[in-house]
Amino acid sequence: MKKKAAQIYPRPVTGLLRPIVRCPTAKYNSKLRYGRGFTLQELRAAKIDPQRARGIGIAIDYRRKNTTDESLQANVQRLQLYQSKLVVFPKKSTKLEERQKYRELVNTSEQQTKPLSFKVVDHKDKKKTITKEQMGQSAYLTLRKERAKARRVGLPLRKEREKTKPPAGQQQSKKQKQQDE
Repeated sequence: MKKKAAQIYPRPVTGLLRPIVRCPTAKYNSKLRYGRGFTLQELRAAKIDPQRARGIGIAIDYRRKNTTDESLQANVQRLQLYQSKLVVFPKKSTKLEERQKYRELVNTSEQQTKPLSFKVVDHKDKKKTITKEQMGQSAYLTLRKERAKARRVGLPLRKEREKTKPPAGQQQSKKQKQQDE
């Protein structure tokens, strides 16, 4: 690693800068990992030209799409942090003053040996204390009751209609006739 670092100095040893993405599938989507490359939307938000991005060590993935604003903002911040630490040297300098500035920059700059780290933010709910009312209730029973209500939503209405009107084609019973009179 040190040999490689010395050969490519002052370029970063870690390779291209990669975005932070969520793993696919329900089992792993709570975990974060490094992605293939930044989206064009992230690069535009960070005010980086996509053609220039590869030249300054930023990976680009043209197929990836941003699904949430949170991940977009996190990756834009990552790009801005990278840009603040980045020192771009001129390819060729013809003037003596520029060459001296270039030598000073090379001598004073630090080489990036580790990738830009990221913090894993835990979005777990805070612990809640259970009240006495909640202790007496059963979650299972309340769910069962609500499901039963949902199943029988039209039953009381149907019974009321049957009481007030007899079905078409049937005769009224003697009791109903007496009640009507």
